[in-house]
Amino acid sequence: MNNSVILIVYVDDILLFGIETSVIGKSIQIIKEKLDIEELGRVKYLLGVNFETTDKGIYLHQETYINRLLTSFTDLPKTLVNLPFKTGCWLPPKIKKDEIIETELMRKYPYRSIIGCLSFLADRSRPDIYFSVNTMAQFCNGYTYQHWKIVVDLMNYVFRTKHYKINLSNVNRGILNAYSDANWGSHLTNRHSTSGYILYLDDTPFTWKSKKQKCIALSSMKPEFIALTESVKETIWYFNILKEIDVLPNVGKPIQFCDNQLQFIRKLVEEEEFTLKFVNSNLNLADFLTKPLSKEKLSRFIEKLFWR
Repeated sequence: MNNSVILIVYVDDILLFGIETSVIGKSIQIIKEKLDIEELGRVKYLLGVNFETTDKGIYLHQETYINRLLTSFTDLPKTLVNLPFKTGCWLPPKIKKDEIIETELMRKYPYRSIIGCLSFLADRSRPDIYFSVNTMAQFCNGYTYQHWKIVVDLMNYVFRTKHYKINLSNVNRGILNAYSDANWGSHLTNRHSTSGYILYLDDTPFTWKSKKQKCIALSSMKPEFIALTESVKETIWYFNILKEIDVLPNVGKPIQFCDNQLQFIRKLVEEEEFTLKFVNSNLNLADFLTKPLSKEKLSRFIEKLFWR
C-alpha cells in the first residue's frame, strides 16, 4: 500500500489518498499529463464537508455548512434545546396533503426545505440526529404546525452543537466493529419497528443508518433479526472493500454487536465471515438510532461519536 494511491472522482473533483507524499506527487504529475487540472492542495472543504487537520489529527465536520444555514434561517424561531428529540415526545398523526395549513413563517421556511438541510447533515457528519430526521421526514406529505415546530427545534439543536466533529485519526488496530439495535413497535400509529446500526473502524464511526422497518413484527425477536441482517450485510461489504484496496493489511475480522443473544445468520457465522457478540443494551452504540434518549444517555453516545 505504501506505493499505491486511492483515486476518488466526483464529477469534476478528484481526491488522492496515499501514505507516501512522493507517490502522491508522482500520481498528480501523471494526471496533469492527461488532463488540464488545478491542484488545490490538502483537502479542506468538499461537498459541504469540512476536513480539518491539526497537530492532534484529522477531523470531519460541517460547521461551514451550518453557519450558512444560520444565515439562511435568520428569522427561524430560536429555542434552547439540548436534545434532538425529547423523550416522550408526542407526534401528531400524519394528515392528508390537502389538509395542510401553513402560517406565513411556515411558508417562508418550508417543512421539506428544513428536512432536506437536516438530512444533508445527518447522512454525512451527524449520526446523533439521524433517528430524529428519519422520523420527521415521514411527515413531509402531511405535517401540522406541531411537526414543523419539532423540526425547528431540531435545527436549533444543530445550531447549538455545530462544533461537533468526528475524529478520523482514531484508527490504529484496524478492527471493524458494528452495532445494531431495534425498537419493537416504536411507531404508535402503525406499530412498525425501527432498525438502527452504526459501524466503527476502531474508534471512528464512518457509516450509520436508522430506518422504519417495512413489515410489522409479531415478536420482539424479529425486528432485532432484521436490524442485525442489514448491519451484517453492510459490515461484510465494507470489510471486503478494505481488504481489496489493502488500506489496512492487518484489518481484523469484523465484530458484530447486538443486544439480543440470537443464534442466527448461521451460515455466515459458521464460515467465519464475522464474529457475533452480545452487548448489554446500555452499552449498545446503536441505541440512539432507534429511539429518543434522555440527555444523560445521549451524552454517553456523544462522547463516543464526536470530539468537542
